[in-house]
Amino acid sequence: MEILSGKDLYEVAEEHQISLDKVCQLYESAIRIINRNQEFFRSYRTKLAGLELEVRKLQIQNRNQKEHIKTLHTVFDKTRFLYKLDKYVTLEQADEDIPWLTVKLLSLNLLTELNLETRIKNCLRTLGIITVEDLLRYIKRGGGMRCLSGSRNFGAKSCKTLILELEKIGVMDSDGDSQLFKYIE
Repeated sequence: MEILSGKDLYEVAEEHQISLDKVCQLYESAIRIINRNQEFFRSYRTKLAGLELEVRKLQIQNRNQKEHIKTLHTVFDKTRFLYKLDKYVTLEQADEDIPWLTVKLLSLNLLTELNLETRIKNCLRTLGIITVEDLLRYIKRGGGMRCLSGSRNFGAKSCKTLILELEKIGVMDSDGDSQLFKYIE
């Protein structure tokens, strides 16, 4: 460790009263152990990243199921007839498998991972919109991108800038439509 921190080989040998050859052997042994463990840590980090994506995917599915339950409760409260529930989202749709690329796109942080003006970031933060998923839920509930332009300090120019940034990463088209809406309830 002393050698790795910058000490001279001769100093280490003198300080510990061992031969220079022994210091070199110990140093080489330590380097071999470090190299062996690097692969372990690299594979561990890769596995951890995969698990984080799996957790994010499950969080999205959990939110979708919660929205599905809210819809069912609303419908049930309004109609009080169970036979009308089949007009709404079925459990098979709520459990739909979400591809990894979609999970990554939905998980993108709009405030840190997109090149947006500070004003737009502040408006999104005020509305509680942090990720692409949050934005799509907000748009879906509000009836389209125009619901954003009604927010304070978020005009047509801000809306257009946001759509352009989302187009660059493949989340939306120029009309404000997205293929990802089908994964959002």
